[in-house]
Amino acid sequence: MLDAWQTALRESVRRMVLLSGEPGVGKTTLAARLAIDVHTAGALVVYGRCDQDLGAPYQPWIEALGQLIDAAPHEVLAAHVEDQGAHLARLVPAMGRRTRTTPLETGDGDGERLTLFTAVVDLLARVSAVRRVLLILDDLHWADRQSLLLLRHLVADDRPMRLMLVGAFRDTETAVGHPMSDVLSAVHRESGVDSVELRGLSDAELRELLEQVAGEELDDSGMALRDALSAETAGNPFFAKEILRHLVDTGRIDPVAPHRWIGDAAMTATGLPDSVKEVVRRRIGNLGPQAERLLTHAAVIGRDFDVALLAAAAGVDEDVAIEVCDAAVTAAILQTGDRFDVYAFANALIARTLHDGLSSSRRARIHRRIAESIEALDAVDPASRAGELAHHWSRAVQPAAAAKALHYAQLAGSRALGALAPDEALRWFGQALDLIDRAPDADPRRRVEVLLGLGTAQDRVGLDSHRRTLLGAAQLADDIGAVDLLVSATLARSRPWHGNALETDGAEITMLQRALDRIGDDDSPDRARLLARLAVESYYSWPLEQRRAAADRAVSMARRLGDLVLLARVLFQAAWAVRAPPTTETRRAWLTEASTIAATVVDPRTLAWTARAIQSAALEVGDLDAYRRHSRQHAELDPEMRDAWTWWSRAVDDVTPAMLWGELAEAEHLARTAREIGAELHQPDAARLYAVQTSNVWYHQGRLHELSEVIAGDGDAMNSQPAYRAFFAMACAHGDDTDRAVEVLAGDLDRGFEAPDDLSWTYTFAAWADAAAATGHTNAARVLHERMSEYPDLLPTAGNSTVMPVIAYWLGRLDHVIGRLDEADRWFARADAFHHRLESPLLIAYSDAAWAALLTE
Repeated sequence: MLDAWQTALRESVRRMVLLSGEPGVGKTTLAARLAIDVHTAGALVVYGRCDQDLGAPYQPWIEALGQLIDAAPHEVLAAHVEDQGAHLARLVPAMGRRTRTTPLETGDGDGERLTLFTAVVDLLARVSAVRRVLLILDDLHWADRQSLLLLRHLVADDRPMRLMLVGAFRDTETAVGHPMSDVLSAVHRESGVDSVELRGLSDAELRELLEQVAGEELDDSGMALRDALSAETAGNPFFAKEILRHLVDTGRIDPVAPHRWIGDAAMTATGLPDSVKEVVRRRIGNLGPQAERLLTHAAVIGRDFDVALLAAAAGVDEDVAIEVCDAAVTAAILQTGDRFDVYAFANALIARTLHDGLSSSRRARIHRRIAESIEALDAVDPASRAGELAHHWSRAVQPAAAAKALHYAQLAGSRALGALAPDEALRWFGQALDLIDRAPDADPRRRVEVLLGLGTAQDRVGLDSHRRTLLGAAQLADDIGAVDLLVSATLARSRPWHGNALETDGAEITMLQRALDRIGDDDSPDRARLLARLAVESYYSWPLEQRRAAADRAVSMARRLGDLVLLARVLFQAAWAVRAPPTTETRRAWLTEASTIAATVVDPRTLAWTARAIQSAALEVGDLDAYRRHSRQHAELDPEMRDAWTWWSRAVDDVTPAMLWGELAEAEHLARTAREIGAELHQPDAARLYAVQTSNVWYHQGRLHELSEVIAGDGDAMNSQPAYRAFFAMACAHGDDTDRAVEVLAGDLDRGFEAPDDLSWTYTFAAWADAAAATGHTNAARVLHERMSEYPDLLPTAGNSTVMPVIAYWLGRLDHVIGRLDEADRWFARADAFHHRLESPLLIAYSDAAWAALLTE
């Protein structure tokens, strides 16, 4: 571990040591020894620990970062805040206090957490540049999921920093499926990660330990003691120490000379206590019944506890509680904490032994007294300890406690959502729902509220079940006439656009329409939002005219209401709902207006959404300056945006310029990266867009035919999606399988080449045109030419995900097949000029090659 520390200092790289082993094997002791050594050498040591039951979201990070911020130079903190903003002030109050900044109002979702994670890494990098840092995170097997995600993010970051991270955990509690197991798999793939696996002491090491205690070599009786300890404890240092204490306390071992242990040579393992728990119980019993009672209450509070709460719950004076705790510190049962009047059990096994030794009835009563004491001590703001109160009231069992447990579980869930901890919110709302299910006369409105919170948490975690939960909440709200909750449930999903690509959620559309019916026809922000959301959700099920009508009504209503933030967001959704070739100019106008408003009212979320949408629209019409300008704006807004979709969509968008500039291998690599980021951020379209982008790269590499059998394998898509059939026909044509290409073209020709008015229209027709030109299918070429000639200056982009030559190029290819060579010449000149405006070597090569072939003929 010291070698890893020296490497971190010498090379200014982040190092990590994963410290694992069973309970009591010495992980915390070893980490503490390392901390003493490096602290003595002038390093800054910060420490955070996880708790089993009462850990708050990000608990170990809050503790460690609080110490880091208290010790960091003010100018370092000021520079961090200037660059990253005040994000950390929300997580760690010490940041706001030292920099006199106010925590930012925040949005939702994984993207916001990424911004927080980036701020944590930035702070660690800045502080470690001026002072070496050792960061110890203990008991990670009890860590909440967001704490583990932050750990994973830090390990994956490659910023230079003189930092060593030690993560201690019980490997006996991290089986497959445990959140820690996923983190272990991920971090072991990173550089600079080492593992130290602690096991029980061997017989030789146990002998050395006993000889160090005795001060001289063991005699035969000492060796018998060693063998007995080894058999009973498997060499676990904590267990061995506790049993040694017990043997001394009970007179089984006599220290007759300084540090000289004399044991009974005939002693065997059967002469030792049956369990270490019994050893712990007896040692606590030696402190007297009052101490045992107080320490039992403390164990129910948690591994850490403050004296005021312990005294109140146990019904004793605080001075009495302090006297007992100090005696327990002397007996190595407790240890003092970093904060005033706070104690902690020296080992979690001690607290668990006391906790498990209680009957369920007695434990329930202690939980109730603790909950009542917290409410009394924090009467001004009991909600600040909602998680603790929910934990204790839920275990108090009595009917009166159930209502309080439900109240605080719901409150804890809401606070967890606000603290960027949706996994914790998921747990609390799940607990609240379970309490409601067990209540004989549960309030249906309260059930809707809990379902709404649960669905929101599921949405932010990325669980598909959020749709079913929110629809259930909406349906129940409708049944009981709770119109406000019906509206909230239908608008709760974090994405301001349709659910998944190429899919329609009929149930959601039904609930949106029901909500619109229930709120009436009067203008209101809710009605404008519902109309805009309905237009978006109907993208793949309504014709363009119907979507446009709903979008127009939403925009008009938002204008009448005069709420600029509402108008900007409705304009964005309206533009999203009508994405199709006939609405190109309208979309650009709406998006430009939304972007201008968002910049005026400082709405970074809408500004980032519109920047990306304008970027796509600019590429579609060949406006390179606007494309680059809004691409930069989209990238620059990311740190302020805090939205998962924006982080992922930027990764998706990185593929497009690589293809434009002809860097196809890089484009393929970037597509894989985007897929990984999308999976990490639970984006439902990540895999689908990866397939689209990869097939586009393969098309440009001349490899599309390799996918023809894969495409044909999806019979449902072949039957229902024109874009899928068009791509299949193109793949067959490029693979010299002209018979199948012609067969598909003939079928779609009979259907009149009908394609939906959505973002797939341009690349669907481009694929059909490619297949028709490659196979010389003149009948298909004539029909396609007539359908496409209305939009000659549109680039098929599939929402900024693909790059194909402009439609003028395809019109030239089709005219060439038909035999209209002069017309084809004009189209190729137009296409070449368009491609040159985009400065795309790839697209220029397409139009030049086709034009040259025409001129040759």
